[in-house]
Amino acid sequence: MEAFSLNLHRIDKDVARCDRGLDYFMDQSNLDTLRNIVTTYVWEHLDVGYMQGMCDIVAPLLVVIDDEVTVYSCFTNLMERMIK
Repeated sequence: MEAFSLNLHRIDKDVARCDRGLDYFMDQSNLDTLRNIVTTYVWEHLDVGYMQGMCDIVAPLLVVIDDEVTVYSCFTNLMERMIK
């Protein structure tokens, strides 16, 4: 749990800074969705953990697709390809 808590701290810092100039991310619910996607990924992939910039990968997917479940799936598949 300690490793997950450390990851949450990093996630919260990055989400708060993510693309704040875009109207899409001025809506708190969209920031919450971004946080949910990254947090869920980290929880399911504790061996990978959070890496700075993950929010920057998720953000454009979320703006274009605008569906939490689909974006999570896309991000997970993208990370699998990047980590291999």
